[in-house]
Amino acid sequence: MRNTWILTKIRMRLAMRNRAFMFFSLVMPLAFLFVFATIFGRGDARMISYLMPSVLALTVMGSFWGLSIQLVTFREQGILRQFRLAPVGPFAMLVSSVISNYILTMPTVVIELLLARWVWNVVSFGNVWGLFVMMSLGTVTFASFGLIVASMTNTMQETQVINNAIWFLFLFFSGATFPIVLFPGWLQRVSVFLPATHLIIGLQYVFIGGASLWKVGWRCLFPPSCSAGSPRRASSADRSSWPRQW
Repeated sequence: MRNTWILTKIRMRLAMRNRAFMFFSLVMPLAFLFVFATIFGRGDARMISYLMPSVLALTVMGSFWGLSIQLVTFREQGILRQFRLAPVGPFAMLVSSVISNYILTMPTVVIELLLARWVWNVVSFGNVWGLFVMMSLGTVTFASFGLIVASMTNTMQETQVINNAIWFLFLFFSGATFPIVLFPGWLQRVSVFLPATHLIIGLQYVFIGGASLWKVGWRCLFPPSCSAGSPRRASSADRSSWPRQW
């Protein structure tokens, strides 16, 4: 644990110096907030409350993009090879990546919620405890997903191509920008295989409806898939260590 925490602090310092990571973890989420609030929500507090789950989900989903680019950059610069010489294992490296990403992502979520209250007068955040748990699970899950992407690619160009393809699916077919009920039946069935879909549904229940976490697990379209964030998160770190290239 001591080595993991030391690596976490190092990764946070390195991430703060990485412009791409800061863009996808801070600048882009705040840009989504202002676009959704001013254009789609038209400054109306009730509409913005309805759109906030999508904004928060996009903030969490962006963590996989920033983390994968960060790791590939470290590999190309030889930083990961230097870590390889240290007396720490790959698992500590992966866990420190997820923890550092979580610590750097959650302040952005807090900033978005504060801006929603101070600028657009959003007074209710639903079930705050459930919102925190959903955001935490989502952040860790998509960070682990970013580790898988980084382990499967060899160059920055490959990483960007794969990230663009995945981001396109998450953005347009998970309910983040268009309600799933507007999709044709076959596309609705396909969308349930996207982890982003279940994150957005869960956030809508806890943020808009104030539902408890127990009810969220039962009220999602497919409860087993909706609650699969934890096992998916737990197995992602193991999978991403298989093909890792230092």
